[in-house]
Amino acid sequence: MSYTDQAFIKAYRTDTQADLASAPVPRPTSHSHESHHHGPHANFAKSSGKRPLSEAIAHERAAEPAPREPLTTAAEIAGVSLASFAAPEIATQLAELCGEEYRRMLSYAARSGGVIGLLGAGRGVGCTTTTLAAGLAIAAGGHAPAALIDAAPGERGLANSLGVTHCRSIARCLESGGAAADALIYAEEQNISLGVAFDEQTIDEGRVNGALRALTANHAAVLVDLGCDIESIATQPARGADSLRLDAVVLVRRAGAGEADVMFARRVLTAAGQTVIGVVESFA
Repeated sequence: MSYTDQAFIKAYRTDTQADLASAPVPRPTSHSHESHHHGPHANFAKSSGKRPLSEAIAHERAAEPAPREPLTTAAEIAGVSLASFAAPEIATQLAELCGEEYRRMLSYAARSGGVIGLLGAGRGVGCTTTTLAAGLAIAAGGHAPAALIDAAPGERGLANSLGVTHCRSIARCLESGGAAADALIYAEEQNISLGVAFDEQTIDEGRVNGALRALTANHAAVLVDLGCDIESIATQPARGADSLRLDAVVLVRRAGAGEADVMFARRVLTAAGQTVIGVVESFA
């Protein structure tokens, strides 16, 4: 690590510690505010007592969803197809246990708009699972659905986790004269819409920007899974988060992880013109 990087991280940690020391925040005790670790041998009866949400937005009051009539037709929601997703059990459990935290996080992020990206600060931290769990928590209100957009470069982790192997990309629909909604698949049981932003043949990824924003008209939130490939954002312009104008980005890190990966991701995203509003733990 260069001297510049070390100085940057040291300065950030010093400022952060000073802020936290000067303004202590009381910690709630309900189980929804605790950190739950998952994996092949998950035990949700135990808790480490850590918060799943960064303190910066931990006490933000979650806004109640605006009263809306549920959308009931494919034309109103996705325009093309209905499906029944098999959401992974871990995502469903996280949505139940930490749903209030996720709703608070997204309520805070939505102050800048409704298109919110989630990016993993490091490989294999559980960004896709966190995106899905947050979407399920938002959609559980029974009002407008949550739109989950898979935009991880070279990956389809979100689509694969829901058992969707064939899905026309939003970019492809736009190139053929269609709308973003034409590429979505809606699952009534979970009240979520799934879309894939790009595919291997995508030429102009920037066209997806306005299309994602248009989806906010019929969705409670548009959550974009950016994957965990931070390096590609820095080394390959117009890929992933660098190609999308997001209203806010939430970093996802492994519970108990150090600050190095978070600081690197924050600097890369800031250089790419994105606004990082907080960090959430993935419990991976």
